[in-house]
Amino acid sequence: MLQYLYKLYQKGGFIIDEPQPVLIFGSLVGDHITVLPGLFEKYIMPENIGNLNVSFCVDDLRSSRGGTGGNIGYNLRLLGGCPLIVSAIGKNGGEYLRHLRNHDINTDYIHFDEELESATCFIVTDQNNKQINIYYPGPTAKAAKIRIGNIKEVKEVRYAIVSPSTKELMLRQIVECDSFGMEVIFDPGQQTVTFEHDELREAIIKSKFLFGNRYEMEFIEKHSGWSKEDILAMGKMIITTYGKNGSLIETKVQNKPIKRIELPACKDILVKDPTGAGDAYRAGFILGLTRGYSRKVCGQLGSVAASFAVEASGAQGHHFNRGEFTKRYEDNYGKFPF
Repeated sequence: MLQYLYKLYQKGGFIIDEPQPVLIFGSLVGDHITVLPGLFEKYIMPENIGNLNVSFCVDDLRSSRGGTGGNIGYNLRLLGGCPLIVSAIGKNGGEYLRHLRNHDINTDYIHFDEELESATCFIVTDQNNKQINIYYPGPTAKAAKIRIGNIKEVKEVRYAIVSPSTKELMLRQIVECDSFGMEVIFDPGQQTVTFEHDELREAIIKSKFLFGNRYEMEFIEKHSGWSKEDILAMGKMIITTYGKNGSLIETKVQNKPIKRIELPACKDILVKDPTGAGDAYRAGFILGLTRGYSRKVCGQLGSVAASFAVEASGAQGHHFNRGEFTKRYEDNYGKFPF
């Protein structure tokens, strides 16, 4: 632990005594990111969607490390947390593993596959920060080889986030984490549409927190047959992100009215690339949970982490130290909590 704290001190990072380990289930992806010099509306006509045949001409292309598992883990580590990433990476993933280790992130629970190429995502962002993604999962499903019961830190883990990989693997991970008494954060993301009605309901029932953007939440309500009010009545917490319009945290206690906390995004931020902002938000929120902070402070930590992510190209192209993070937090939300 002393060596761990010294490394953080050298890098100007956060110093948290005995950070609580967090299980992070999700993908490790090679992102290929480009920006469309226009709007998708110019290229895609909703009234003619049945005959869609479109191509985009772009001016640049950048490659970077990404994937929900890697992104959340990277940001949680920047914040001084202890991420345990459970995932799989392909035969070309050696550099990604070195990157994680260089940031003192445990890679013991990442399966290295010698046959398949790593998961890959092609991301196009238009001038309104709307995105279209094309995703190849590679060996992601082989993270099933990592059994939760074999993770040596498992007894110390209270929180686990299950973020997009494959539907079957996500369902198994939720069930296993629930059986170990963990509080599960269900974050289906782009995999939301793959869940059948009953599968989606099972995942929600066995989770404590539900994360998503506005579109994903609307789909969850429609496809599960449960409204937000129904889900909140089960004792779940719902966190909805709205990009530049901030986030909404909703809870309900027994017969009391639903409590809604609306949080604005950080002000005066120059958005360079929105890729990975949601994952950074989740990392900040999770750090707050591990420290026992209020729901409002958890969301504020998430918002500040996301604000740094959008200022750089790629989901892991940013960095911040304690002083920078503290200043931005206090400029937007008041006294920093730790």
